[in-house]
Amino acid sequence: MSAYTVDREHIQYLVDAAMSRRIAQNYGIYWAGKTLRPSDYKDAEAIGQMLWDENYASVCYRYKHDDSGAPAFTYRPRPTEFDPVQVIKACHCLAYQSCEHPGWEASEAKQFIDALQNAAVHALDGYNEAEWGVPAECYGRKGGAA
Repeated sequence: MSAYTVDREHIQYLVDAAMSRRIAQNYGIYWAGKTLRPSDYKDAEAIGQMLWDENYASVCYRYKHDDSGAPAFTYRPRPTEFDPVQVIKACHCLAYQSCEHPGWEASEAKQFIDALQNAAVHALDGYNEAEWGVPAECYGRKGGAA
């Protein structure tokens, strides 16, 4: 596998998505016993730094570079609309670029990315309206639990 350090805008996009009402749906993103709500700007910079640190550690581990730490990440909220599919894809990209070092699987950053992806799935158009379980009309079912 190969890895690269994502740019600041990638991290900014993920943090902004986590802060957006479209993705977080006013409830927030829950991970590792923590919550990030759309109005929690004080935590956004630390989360961005955490994500960038993991990505940087992955690239340094993969290519045997000096891991003296990622540059400082500064969060500046930017209003934008978020397509849940694009958020999921951006999460997949960061996870792929950050998984090269042995600490990734147990990291708080991975837990955050997993939670953000899950929130983006729930923000997909039609998700809330879909039936829980198998739709009644499938396979000749008449509805209800079998």
